[in-house]
Amino acid sequence: MAARVYDYVVLGAGVQGLFTAHQLRNLEPEAKTLVLEQFDLGHARGSSHGASRIIRKAYVKRHYAQMMEESYSMWESLSREAGIKLITPTGLLMLGSPDDPRLQIAGTLLRQTPSKDQAVRVPSLNPHASYGLWDPNGGILLADKALKALLDVVRQRGGEVQDRSKVIRIQPGSPLRLEVEAKGWYTTRALILTPGAWAGLLLKQLGLWVPLQVIQLDVCYWREKEPGQHSMENGFPCIMHLSPNGDEKSIYALPPIDYPHLFKNTPDMDFIIDKHPRYDNIIIGAGFSGHGFKLAPVVGKLLAELASGRRQSYKLTPFRISRFALKANL
Repeated sequence: MAARVYDYVVLGAGVQGLFTAHQLRNLEPEAKTLVLEQFDLGHARGSSHGASRIIRKAYVKRHYAQMMEESYSMWESLSREAGIKLITPTGLLMLGSPDDPRLQIAGTLLRQTPSKDQAVRVPSLNPHASYGLWDPNGGILLADKALKALLDVVRQRGGEVQDRSKVIRIQPGSPLRLEVEAKGWYTTRALILTPGAWAGLLLKQLGLWVPLQVIQLDVCYWREKEPGQHSMENGFPCIMHLSPNGDEKSIYALPPIDYPHLFKNTPDMDFIIDKHPRYDNIIIGAGFSGHGFKLAPVVGKLLAELASGRRQSYKLTPFRISRFALKANL
């Protein structure tokens, strides 16, 4: 059987992969773009499933705060194109100790000053000695609806998406070849990897090891003493309580419409958005560390720009693979 030929192949049909395909269709409408997913579309084995995600502009790292400005705009654009509401505004309350530099940084980026008064704006929380920072842009991103809308838009724009298509072999080169289980060979001039929790296995096949760790995010529920007290309709916001240890183990709270999922962490909690060190036509998107969903529109744009050889919209220094002491067999 002759190889199927595409300009771009994206591996992984989660939110990062589908937004990459969406952006490739924007940049090169005539290019043949294919997304391959090893499981059924919308499966629950990765980091893109679930009813909701918190969306916010409050960040303690400047590069993410800058990216969120455009990300909000791109989510709104998808919402208009799909004709469905994807963001429910609730506001977000970021809590932390008064001497926590992360809270001060987030306040600077939001042009606000953390205060005790902000911390007690939700009286039922009783945050004790915490200071608070209010992000009026915070809210709930309806993740499962967003993923379905994105899939529909990619297909409407001429992108091809195939599920139950597990890649069992990658042959680097120009062009690059992929063998898909029970389907045969595919050829492409550029491959974009967005495989979520399976990134480590694929990168190992390409002679590259990066320090990624699979994390299961557990979601806890509490029965309300007064039904509806903490509902969106009653004005209950999303909440982020910064870890007092200065690490990344913060506590997040939102109205109860979610369930567990898997995601990949890097040690510094920053993404990987880069080319393979040896193969320029293999683009890697990984390590989205539990906060990548809200940033997926911009991540997809950056991956598409790398794959198509365009100038980058943002500096990629925080996301380079070279920041790790790599174990590689290149």
